[in-house]
Amino acid sequence: FSVLHMHSKEIVSLITDISGNIYFSDEDGVYRLYSTKSRDSEKVLDGRYFLQDITSDSGKILALSHERSSDNNMWLIDLAAGQSEKLSFLPGDYREPRFRGDNSFSYLEKDSLKFRELSASQTVDVLSDLSGYWSTPEHQIFFGYKKDSEGIVFATLQSKMARDFELSL
Repeated sequence: FSVLHMHSKEIVSLITDISGNIYFSDEDGVYRLYSTKSRDSEKVLDGRYFLQDITSDSGKILALSHERSSDNNMWLIDLAAGQSEKLSFLPGDYREPRFRGDNSFSYLEKDSLKFRELSASQTVDVLSDLSGYWSTPEHQIFFGYKKDSEGIVFATLQSKMARDFELSL
C-alpha cells in the first residue's frame, strides 16, 4: 500500500472516474485527486455532498445532500464549471441515483424506481415496492429487490412490465 493523499477531515463519500481520478467529499466540499499524482487534491466545490455516480465523460457527478438529518435532495455537480444544481426538492426520500448515459438518471424515491432526463422535471415510474435495484451496464434491464422477500423483479424501460421470479436455492 502507498499513501495517495492525507486529508485532515473525515471523508463522507468517494467515487472514481474511468481514468482513475478520485473524487471525495468531506463536511466542507468536494475534491478531486488526479490519478497521475502530478498534482495534489483540488477543491472542486464548497458544500456537503454525498457523491453517488459520475458520467462516463467525467464531467458531472450525481450527489445527495443532507443539510439537516431530515433533508435529502439530489444535486448535479458540473465539474468543469465548479457549480451544482438542485435536481429535486423536498419532500422526498431519494437514494441510489445513477446515471443512464450522460443525460438521464435513475433513482429510488421512497420505494419506487424512477427515471428522469437531466433537462426535464418529469419522471417516469418504472417499478414500485422496492428496497433497492441494480441495472445492466447498458441500463436496459433493471433488477429490483425487496427486503424480507425471496423474489427479484426484472423489468425493462421499454415495456414497463415486471415479472416476479422466485429465487430457488
